[in-house]
Amino acid sequence: MKHTFNKNIVKRLHNSFSALCVLSLLLFILLAYYESAFADTFPDPGIDILMGGNGRYSLQQRIKKIEFKNSRTYSWEDFSAWGKEIFFEGFVQNPPTGSGPSKPVSKLFKCARCHNYEREDPVLTVQDPEARFQWIEETGDELFLIQGATMWGVVNRETFYPDYFSIYHDLCVPKGKKTSWLPCGPLFGICRPGCRTMNPNSLEDAIQVCSNYCSVGRYLKEWELYSLMAYFWDKEIRLEDLDLLPEQISQAKKVLTSPSPDHQEAEKLRRLLDSKYSKKANNTFRGIPERVTEDSQGNVVVDYKDGSKFIGDSARGERLWKLSCARCHEVKGPISAKKAKHLTEELDEFHEMLAIGSRHSFSRYMPNFTLERLSRQQSADILKYLKQIAK
Repeated sequence: MKHTFNKNIVKRLHNSFSALCVLSLLLFILLAYYESAFADTFPDPGIDILMGGNGRYSLQQRIKKIEFKNSRTYSWEDFSAWGKEIFFEGFVQNPPTGSGPSKPVSKLFKCARCHNYEREDPVLTVQDPEARFQWIEETGDELFLIQGATMWGVVNRETFYPDYFSIYHDLCVPKGKKTSWLPCGPLFGICRPGCRTMNPNSLEDAIQVCSNYCSVGRYLKEWELYSLMAYFWDKEIRLEDLDLLPEQISQAKKVLTSPSPDHQEAEKLRRLLDSKYSKKANNTFRGIPERVTEDSQGNVVVDYKDGSKFIGDSARGERLWKLSCARCHEVKGPISAKKAKHLTEELDEFHEMLAIGSRHSFSRYMPNFTLERLSRQQSADILKYLKQIAK
């Protein structure tokens, strides 16, 4: 009897163990399939989700909750298309609310006037206008050497208006959804009621500062702000954009899109990705030359206090003028001798305009160029070109 009892126990244990093995095998197969299917949903994943963020998803959820007339909602694609219109035109021809077109964000500036909208740097950790110029010449892409950093990859930056422009961190933005035509300030260091000091780590706050202050315009309504954000999220840095080996890309996709990644391996890969792109658009003050002379050969020589010296190249200067200055000065065709002479009559003023810009006002003004946006050699080349035309 005892022998039979023990035999039954062994048989039951064997059956249970077999069932457990089968179940484990099924779970393993299911998990492998699930991980493969999960990875397939991210054929070209954005950096944010790979780094553990949820910025795009968070915006998607907010967009879904916005209701317009008759409780109507719109898709991400609709918002992104409106954002593109705002970026290039400054308004939306057929807005989701009110009559069209929507009110211009600014009567003086459009986003595309000061910002590129595609990748502008061959190496994403280096913000070098000389490399950018060469990149433009080699690729033929529609890019310009202008004052503002590109909006391509802007959602992957972690801070805004750094360095020389950190003074903007004292500016104020609306607290909630409602905006006013009145500026938020500050006035005597205090934000107007209904406003708060901008958060330098918030892209949405940075956009509001640019819309109201930099572009001499107005604050964006909620749907306009979300529209620009959707358009910028569609221009997020992708895994394929990074300087990685094929096997590193494959491993990053496999591990960082897995629902159950190895945490140690995931952190290792995120550190690798983190080293491959810039988290901010640097803004280094370019300085004003100590002396500008013309030697016996007619060369324009620009000397700075730090001992650096630059000799202008008129051939490069012509191309640089078209990619940079002519973008705002709206000169069609070759610049006239009269215009060139006017721009170079006062060399101190010429370089002050580049380094500091003209005074911010309620009319069109000239933003300044930092060293990341226009090199000292490039400005010397432009000066040489203009002085040659002015003769």
